[in-house]
Amino acid sequence: MASTAIAEARTIEGAKARRSDWAAVAGLLALLTFSPCEGFLPVYLSGARLGWWGFLLLSAILAAATLAGMMIFTGLASIGFNRLKIAALERLEGFIIGSLLVILGFIVIVFD
Repeated sequence: MASTAIAEARTIEGAKARRSDWAAVAGLLALLTFSPCEGFLPVYLSGARLGWWGFLLLSAILAAATLAGMMIFTGLASIGFNRLKIAALERLEGFIIGSLLVILGFIVIVFD
């Protein structure tokens, strides 16, 4: 009798733990989907097989890149974009973004 009650308690605890993990993952995906970081969502989904350590690593990379981007663009804005000669970058914007996406695609293929 007591062993049955213990087994039922363990089953209920296991189900709650799985439900808790599912809620955490669903909450994090929803947070990413409805935030300005929705572009990073495919990277998170491809790294899902890495578990929580992979999630923490991806989160740290996203946080560092976001912080660096904010600091760089704030610094550039304080200097003044008019003083920078970025006309060549404006003409090549599509090529640069396309190239970065192709490189990212190769990285995903190589490390997947």
